[in-house]
Amino acid sequence: MRTTTLIIMMLLSLTTKAQHLNDTEYFTMALSVDPYSTIKEGLINANAEIEYVGTIYAKLGIETHTGLDINYLDVHAATGLNLMLNRFDEYRAYAGVRFGRIWREDKARVPFVGFESGLDVNVSDSFLIGLRATYDHRTEGDFLGYDRFWRYSGYVRIGIRF
Repeated sequence: MRTTTLIIMMLLSLTTKAQHLNDTEYFTMALSVDPYSTIKEGLINANAEIEYVGTIYAKLGIETHTGLDINYLDVHAATGLNLMLNRFDEYRAYAGVRFGRIWREDKARVPFVGFESGLDVNVSDSFLIGLRATYDHRTEGDFLGYDRFWRYSGYVRIGIRF
């Protein structure tokens, strides 16, 4: 019994030691694609971002989706907290808030706000791949004839670190 307790305590200490806030600083440039929306609408829903990564992250980006009846463009920013999931900083989990402005051709120019989270895998010192999810409160419906709504989106992300 004592040996089992000791093994469990050692495993727990290894697990908690491996999870820590990010203590290095770098920048990323990433391209993301929403596969579901791209397949459903027939044209690419793409996103490009530049991001500062430290204990917190801050990013600026632009997203476009030309497969909609009225073309979609947004400029967005996000900030949140990073958590490194292993001792060697190969896995980065992040979560935060995002906000921006949506343009739907000349029909609507409105703000949005939401949340995002993701997981990046640092394949090398300069290359990453990841998954990202967003949940946004969209308001362009006020001008396009439908109600405001919350929208979930999921992205596959590739990028470089520098």
